[in-house]
Amino acid sequence: AEPAACCLHGIDLCQITPGEQAVLIGGGMIGLLMLQLARLAGASRTALLEPSEKKRRMGRKLGADICIDPLKEDVKRSLKQAGMTWIHTVIECAGLPGTMEQAVELAGKRGKVMLYGLTKPDAQISLKPFEVFQKELTIMGSYINPCTQQRALQLIDSGRLDVQSMVCKTITLEQLED
Repeated sequence: AEPAACCLHGIDLCQITPGEQAVLIGGGMIGLLMLQLARLAGASRTALLEPSEKKRRMGRKLGADICIDPLKEDVKRSLKQAGMTWIHTVIECAGLPGTMEQAVELAGKRGKVMLYGLTKPDAQISLKPFEVFQKELTIMGSYINPCTQQRALQLIDSGRLDVQSMVCKTITLEQLED
């Protein structure tokens, strides 16, 4: 519930409105939570960019309209072929400088870019200010979960947010060190 509450705060900041298109970069637990929350917020089309086939399969199961392997596919061409020609929101969940730069590049006119994945504290990215100006982009971050814990629990309890599918393996505390 705690990561879901943090993601819910991030989705709130994105202000996704019904009918928008959203791209999620990174299909780990956070990316898969964000995918579901973007759909619940009203995104009509969602794409997940993730190199792991297992995570892309999970993304499809959880509602991604298109899953792209960014290491093997031309991302922009794949998005265009899927009818995603005006990306309103890009949520970066991998925490890599390169994928953060990609998020800015993929965002459409008046798009929103959520840099959600954590980088190392001293990491830097290249940013083309003219691109931000020309597209009128909003670039934002999100930090923890103020006042969203109860809403996250209600989404999980109602079954509208699937957290059970993401459990890969249950281990005991004694097995944790291994």
